[in-house]
Amino acid sequence: MDFSSPYQLAMILGLLVWFVPLMQIWVRHDSMPHATQVLLSVLLMPFIMADEVLKAFDLQTSAPFLIGVFQFLPVLIVGFLFVAVHKIVKESPLKNHATHYLLGFLFLAAEAPFLFLTATEKLDMLNEPLIGDVFNYWPFYLFYLLSNLVILGYAIKMDEMLKHYQETLPDQVVDLQHYDISYAPKWFSGLITVAFGSILLVLVVAPGLIKIESWQGIISLMQTCIIYVLVMVLLRKRRHSPNPIDYENLKYNKFSEEQLRIIIAKAEAAVLRHKAYKHLGLRLRELADVAHVTPEELVVATKVLLNRDFKAYMYHYRLQYARKIIMRSDIKISAIAKRLGFKSEKELSDMFVKYIQAIPERDPEMGEAEPNPFSQA
Repeated sequence: MDFSSPYQLAMILGLLVWFVPLMQIWVRHDSMPHATQVLLSVLLMPFIMADEVLKAFDLQTSAPFLIGVFQFLPVLIVGFLFVAVHKIVKESPLKNHATHYLLGFLFLAAEAPFLFLTATEKLDMLNEPLIGDVFNYWPFYLFYLLSNLVILGYAIKMDEMLKHYQETLPDQVVDLQHYDISYAPKWFSGLITVAFGSILLVLVVAPGLIKIESWQGIISLMQTCIIYVLVMVLLRKRRHSPNPIDYENLKYNKFSEEQLRIIIAKAEAAVLRHKAYKHLGLRLRELADVAHVTPEELVVATKVLLNRDFKAYMYHYRLQYARKIIMRSDIKISAIAKRLGFKSEKELSDMFVKYIQAIPERDPEMGEAEPNPFSQA
């Protein structure tokens, strides 16, 4: 077979590029909470372009039964991505997560009007794409509209979840740089753009307002490209900290002041006993577990009694420790900043200025430390 056509070469190049996320998920599978969903997305992704591959390599007459079979896959894959994003940003299990997979297969059932066409009819529709004649071909146009509306809804929801996670990150981790995903929402906004653009394309093609013969291929290509990008975003190597706080049901007046003081006392005892301020990458969940309180209790206590988020709460102890080292040794401030997770000597200095008046008398190094419960984090 001659592979001289630019379109054929593009398809072959796309297949080679597909091996990049496939190899990455193979290597990182065990370290990712969302590995199963990403793996399924990677494996199914090439089939979105099945019709275009058949046309590019002139295989449609050899396998007409494959024409149009995989049009439901974008909805199914985006459902996988939604579950993956939920696992990254939320600790609580996703309710009825199988529903998001079932929705994709419902669109497979919706393909029935096309799947039951004869081979000749399928070939005619593949070689001469639908343009206009909306009254006769409304099931096909409706399928594209509804599937992209579902994708648009998923994209908006994922974008919201990622932005909320990023906004609340100081409530649950100390070293933001280890868990930062500020780059992710802009890429998931790209899925919103693709879904909205696909809907507009169908709306102008269906009534014949604009004749774009390759409109179905354009939609498939856009979906494949953005899904590929999102998979690569989800495969980016980083630590994961699913948020243990249910902000929708978080009540700050749930505990009495006495209860909150007991919670703070337990947290302080755990911080000092385990020298938690030395642990880079410390998460709210980890400290709450060793302090024998819930993450919700610790968040409410620090916010209500101390007016601090978790990051500021732990930085307070780090500053005490840094102050002690500076006063008792000749270690460079830059080395101390690096040891305690500050981005630079300037950041450490700025923090000193901000918190120096609030430093308590208690020495954070008092007592012998127990085995580090955070060493496997």
